[in-house]
Amino acid sequence: PQEVTVKTSDLAAPPLRLQVAARSKAGEEQKEPRELGKTTKSRAKEYLLKHGIEEKLAQAVKALLKEQPEDPMDFVCRFLSDGRLCKEALEAAEGRG
Repeated sequence: PQEVTVKTSDLAAPPLRLQVAARSKAGEEQKEPRELGKTTKSRAKEYLLKHGIEEKLAQAVKALLKEQPEDPMDFVCRFLSDGRLCKEALEAAEGRG
């Protein structure tokens, strides 16, 4: 896994550190490990930036720390999905639903 530091526009919020793991697609030409790491990291950063993932995650964590709900996973899931229900999806994925 590669560590990616996510900085937000909110100066009061600390940067987030995410562990990102990526695998090559089948049939993709094998590259030197160092080159592959740079390419993978670059693609991961581009993807996160393109979709605003870093900022949205930072907003979710900030709201989570402010609210401190009883069920933090459900809170973050609802925050990221703009209110759509996902607690059932989490429970189903964990085998509880």
